[in-house]
Amino acid sequence: MMEEDKTHFAKGKTSSPRRFLRNKWLWAAVLAAVVLGGIAYAVLSLTRGTELTEQDAWNRVTQFQAAAQLDSLDAALDAYLWTYTDGRYAEDARTLRDRLRNERDRFERIADDGYDTERAVQALDAYLEEYPDGFYRRDALRLQDSLEFVLALEAQTEDALLDYLEQHPDSRFAKAAHEALKRVGKQAASEEEAKLASDCIRNHFEAMQLYDEEGLVATLSDVISSYIGKPNPLHEDIIAYMEHFHKGRDDKRLTASNFDVQKMLNPDGTLYNVQFDLTETINPKDTAKTVVRQLKGTAIKKLKIKN
Repeated sequence: MMEEDKTHFAKGKTSSPRRFLRNKWLWAAVLAAVVLGGIAYAVLSLTRGTELTEQDAWNRVTQFQAAAQLDSLDAALDAYLWTYTDGRYAEDARTLRDRLRNERDRFERIADDGYDTERAVQALDAYLEEYPDGFYRRDALRLQDSLEFVLALEAQTEDALLDYLEQHPDSRFAKAAHEALKRVGKQAASEEEAKLASDCIRNHFEAMQLYDEEGLVATLSDVISSYIGKPNPLHEDIIAYMEHFHKGRDDKRLTASNFDVQKMLNPDGTLYNVQFDLTETINPKDTAKTVVRQLKGTAIKKLKIKN
């Protein structure tokens, strides 16, 4: 009896592990299939999500480009390239960003060239010819309009004003140009008048050189038609320009000379058109090289002449 029990116990003990192993491998296979399936699903889902996200990022770029929202476009391009360095649209994004920034640098250099209005107009013509459908075309046309109006006002001739109106019939300055046509006419200024007008221009640039806000404002009229290429500026705008001129560590100097004064007939009182040369000298602090620019200027002043 004892031997039979041992034999039975031995048989039972040897058959149970086999069933367990078979069940173990079955469950392992099922579990592996579930896990692998889950991983595959997760990878596919992640891939689909990435593609959609990249497409959304690129859609933002194209939307800002179509709306000419240039600052937002620049930021959207940076964001896309940061996330999708090797994305489907990466090459197009880099090309677009380079073009945007090159055009922006070109346009900003023109806009910052405040002294020489005529040169800035020529630079704008070249920009618009090179980039007929450029990002900054609308801004360039507006700036070109204002600068050409300034040149027409400075010329104070019927031909210059009529030519401006022909080129810009719908300009926001058209009404002012028509008003200026009514005031066209010049005659020689007396020696005293020429001296007073010239001294006013000279004092103006000396005040700017000395960072003399009070002296600068004293040389300005209450109503200013244009200044450094900007139509209808306020005194505050010209003070801001003086502050911009003195930015940086370079030593800068302005000298006005070679004045040509003409008296202008005007229903509101006598005005004086002053043509002059303006020399800008820059002595950089970190080099021994001196930079000199010879510029042309025009001022129209209303002066009180004592009898």
